[in-house]
Amino acid sequence: MYNHRIRLAVAAFACIILSLFVVFNFHGITAESDELTKKEIMKSMQDTQEKNRQLAEFQKEVHAQLQKSGFEANLSFSINQVFAEEKPWITVWLTERNYNAENVLAVKKIIENQVEIYELGEIDIEVKAERREVTSKEEQEELKLYRELADITDQALGNVESQMAISYIMASETPVITIKILDPTADFVEQKTKIKRMVEEAIWKEKALKVKVKVKKTSKTEKLEMKWHPIFRSVREEIGKKFDVVNGFGTSFHPSPLQIIIKTDLSQAWWSLWGTKREAKEIEDYVLQVIQLKREDLNVEEIPFKIIIRDKNHKAINTHRE
Repeated sequence: MYNHRIRLAVAAFACIILSLFVVFNFHGITAESDELTKKEIMKSMQDTQEKNRQLAEFQKEVHAQLQKSGFEANLSFSINQVFAEEKPWITVWLTERNYNAENVLAVKKIIENQVEIYELGEIDIEVKAERREVTSKEEQEELKLYRELADITDQALGNVESQMAISYIMASETPVITIKILDPTADFVEQKTKIKRMVEEAIWKEKALKVKVKVKKTSKTEKLEMKWHPIFRSVREEIGKKFDVVNGFGTSFHPSPLQIIIKTDLSQAWWSLWGTKREAKEIEDYVLQVIQLKREDLNVEEIPFKIIIRDKNHKAINTHRE
């Protein structure tokens, strides 16, 4: 009886040791897997950054080659879209006086050469005639005044060190100029008064025109949006590359906390629910990794947020809160 108890005790102890070994080994495998995922994401983000650089260079070169050949054209591209469901395309809008069969072939040839140089693969190229609407005399005068006010304002604020975003409303008797200070000084009231006076005086001197100048500072939410924009872009790009079921991305700071919304083609039908939950969790974990790596890279402060994965019917599959 005594020996039997000893054997039971030894067996129980062995089970405990084996369990601990399995637990520690599992955590070790998980940690190693997480590290591999981080390396994979970092490499993917570097590749994406290089691809974006090449695409920007390609677009710049296409514009340069068209101008060099004497073509006045506007272009639109889909080659840098993340969730595109069709083959990439480039549309070229030629002025009506330049639009003819010979020029269409010449423009296509220029773009095809650049596509080949940059190794972009198959791209649909379409050349169309741009039909510009005739603007009224009042609209032409309004556009002329806008350009003049923009030039005067830029010159007046040329020596101001703060970063600013400037917008104009011309459709009124008194033009309205709104200046948003992105990095206001400690004494914003004094800064606001000074900038307002500089712009009003410069415009009155040049045009003898009264304008309404509004000077504002960016809100806390606007600052967060600017800081987090590169993070959002990385999340959108990386999940678009990693998961075929992802077809959309959105964010919202209202209501709080920040909502990061991932749209998918996943179904929550009862026969596929388990697989859907598992894939949604994979997407969620990947998004968290991308956010963490990009936030650390940019030294952006951590804020509360939640990740919402939506199915093909726009219903939430699961919600993760940080």
